[in-house]
Amino acid sequence: MAGEPLSVIYLEPTVGGAGVLAPLVSNADEFDGVLHGHADDLGALRLLYEDQSSATWAREALIDLVQAARPRERRDLDLRIMRVVRALQSSAMAGASADDAARSVGLSASRFQHLFTADAGIPFRRYRAWRRMLRAIREIVSGANLTNAAHAAGYADQAHFAREFRRTFGASASAGIAGARG
Repeated sequence: MAGEPLSVIYLEPTVGGAGVLAPLVSNADEFDGVLHGHADDLGALRLLYEDQSSATWAREALIDLVQAARPRERRDLDLRIMRVVRALQSSAMAGASADDAARSVGLSASRFQHLFTADAGIPFRRYRAWRRMLRAIREIVSGANLTNAAHAAGYADQAHFAREFRRTFGASASAGIAGARG
């Protein structure tokens, strides 16, 4: 519905898949590793959205929720995939291709792509794009303007970042990150 808030919660592959949050949502469906809750089940998220002070406590609350649900899902990443995920998280492989990542862990490109998707719950390219998006958002929250944040994260320009932000979140970067500066 137009004008309604949208909650998007991404879990890093090292934390777990959609199954981690499934016990916390009573009426949800999972499609391709994405848990879709329904409007009648999202009252707590609406409160989070409407509470002006939520930025100060929401991160810890979400970590607590995931930790409470995590024991219900047994999930160990292949050590080779874990190495690539950690390298992407630290930006050490930010611009690496799937072929480069596969070589770095001694796998063929096709085996790597299959194993990464199976273990991480997301294709390598999509996860690499997500890490790039996070870097740009962190730059903006730290005070950078959209252009500088886009360049720091490896986007060709601010317009490229803006298109990817809208594609990912369904809103403009300026509206989506409004008021998020630390």
